[in-house]
Amino acid sequence: MTDSPPDIKNEQKRLRLFRYSLLAMVSYQIPMAIAYLAKYLGITGYEYKVIYIPYFLFLTCSITALSMIRIKKNISRGFIHFILHYQVVFCLVVAAYMTFAMDDQRHLVPIGCLLVLIFVFIQSPLFVSFAYIALQVILYMSASYLGIRASASGAPFLSEVLYIFMYVPICLFMAYLSKIMQDQRKKINNANTKLKSAHTELETTYSALENAHEELESHNERMVESIRYAEMIQRSLLPGLDRLKAVSPDSMFIWMPKDIVGGDIFYTYTSPERSIIALMDCTGHGVPGAFLTMIAYSEIRKIVLDDAYFSPSDILQRLNRAVKNVLHKSAERSETDDGLDAAICQIDHINRKVIYAGARLPLFYVKNQMLHRKNGDKHSIGYKDSDEHFHFTDHVITVGDRCSFYLKTDGFTDQLGGVKNLRFGTKRYTAMIMDHYDKSYGDQRKIFLKTLLDYKGAGPQIDDITLIGFSVGGEPA
Repeated sequence: MTDSPPDIKNEQKRLRLFRYSLLAMVSYQIPMAIAYLAKYLGITGYEYKVIYIPYFLFLTCSITALSMIRIKKNISRGFIHFILHYQVVFCLVVAAYMTFAMDDQRHLVPIGCLLVLIFVFIQSPLFVSFAYIALQVILYMSASYLGIRASASGAPFLSEVLYIFMYVPICLFMAYLSKIMQDQRKKINNANTKLKSAHTELETTYSALENAHEELESHNERMVESIRYAEMIQRSLLPGLDRLKAVSPDSMFIWMPKDIVGGDIFYTYTSPERSIIALMDCTGHGVPGAFLTMIAYSEIRKIVLDDAYFSPSDILQRLNRAVKNVLHKSAERSETDDGLDAAICQIDHINRKVIYAGARLPLFYVKNQMLHRKNGDKHSIGYKDSDEHFHFTDHVITVGDRCSFYLKTDGFTDQLGGVKNLRFGTKRYTAMIMDHYDKSYGDQRKIFLKTLLDYKGAGPQIDDITLIGFSVGGEPA
């Protein structure tokens, strides 16, 4: 036992079938109208009762069909086909009676039935259409033969045969066209079904993507909040301008992480005898680089404050050993190879000199209106292959009246930009220093930052950027 379709769908089928049957009821009156018009114009000799009897039968058939549609609870496909064929067969049988009764005008009956057959052609398979054409031919030929015999008019039966065989190709052609239309309709319905299925799948996919997007947004918001908090922590470790001015009253710093947090960090220490400025460029940027800066900052703070090492070369050597120990305690378990480059300057306030040692980060300074460069050792800190016994080199610079010093990470000179999207480069960097070193560091900071940003343009920042400038000696000109 099959379940009946839902009430709404069933009622929709009932309404469509009812309207279709009303249309058929009106259409089936066409043969009657033709017969009545022929009698009214006086081109036939049959009586009006010949028209009234089939008209009454047509109405009876249509009213019965409409009543069955109203009474039937379940409008199934089989019931729909039954209503169609019931009306068509009844129409053809009544048309056969009219063929018998209309005598010399009986050839009008197949023309009137053509519309009835069209209802079959557009709804049924081709073999069913051919079966109905054959049924009409048989009914027409039989009724014509009996009508000629009954009227004794002497009309040639052969003319009816020739007429019906001229009529049959028209029916076959229309049946074939209807079959093509049915095939096209099936293709369209199949395409619509596939489109609906694809639309449903797209809606499902879209809904899933929306949910995933909302979830990712939520995760992203929480992650950004965490990184913002990490930024606050990292910024709190950076020496403020006041701490840098405690080392050198005339000084500046530019700190531009590529992401919210970065892998560049610097450290300062000052006492009446000496001050220390350390700049460190850790592997990577973003969150990984920021984590490494925490390690580097913690270790250099221990070396200077707890262990009281002030020589730049000693600080670098001990920093190398400490970071290597933290990151690579077990070479077998360590899956990454991280480390850092660094530059450390000790300012000797008593003897008015600067001692510099570097691990791949250079020191630029202007003395007596000449630009000088001190390169650090070509040895990085904390990597697996970094020699923990490596001795870094101290470079001593006698200040004299005044010297301007500059420390930077690679992000400044490696920044891409300009018309050809090339590196900012050391040449452009040193020219910028020589053009503006005699200005106050407040003015220099504005100029250097604008120069860099103008060169970068709309392009992306490729690395963390840090620049520290400080002076030892007299006031700037």
